[in-house]
Amino acid sequence: MRFMNSKEQTLTLRKKYIGPSLSLAYDDPLKIIKGNGQYLYDENGREYLDCVNNISHVGHCHPAVIQAAHERITGGNFIFSAISMLYQELLKMGLIFRDIFTGALWIILNGHSATI
Repeated sequence: MRFMNSKEQTLTLRKKYIGPSLSLAYDDPLKIIKGNGQYLYDENGREYLDCVNNISHVGHCHPAVIQAAHERITGGNFIFSAISMLYQELLKMGLIFRDIFTGALWIILNGHSATI
């Protein structure tokens, strides 16, 4: 499946495929392309200090966290936490899982989101 790169197209797909319990952080949400260390980067390459996404204590792409995630994912016990920014990789993952799993798929942020 080919993904559109525009912010508007990503927002439209998110509204279609991601439930309302994963709300966006802003009326005009940031479209985040990547994270590295304590920073997030939008589609225009603008850098943001990330003090929001429960990552500030280790940073994005920390080698120890990547290794632990790799071990968890390849061990067959995969858990994903989404972010409250407009992020098309979340949509890609959801559409890939939709084609793999036969039952309902809920992408949730935390235990509270699972009960809404």
